[in-house]
Amino acid sequence: GPFEAIVIGGREQLRYQDLDGLSFGGRREQVTRVGIGLGILANEHLRFTLTIDREERVSDVPVLRDYERHRLFGSVSFNP
Repeated sequence: GPFEAIVIGGREQLRYQDLDGLSFGGRREQVTRVGIGLGILANEHLRFTLTIDREERVSDVPVLRDYERHRLFGSVSFNP
């Protein structure tokens, strides 16, 4: 059919090296990403997509390191 489902997901474990004199200090962080979307094939040459996703980073040093982001993204693809 002309519709397709889009699923976005991922998880990353970030482990920084412990370097003398630098602020990295063996810090550990986890980034989690989830999202969904919809693709619409208007015809054999034209495709529209719309996705929404959420990304969150949690750090064992939360001051200025933790964040949460929401994003709505749309695109149009044309293939002659």
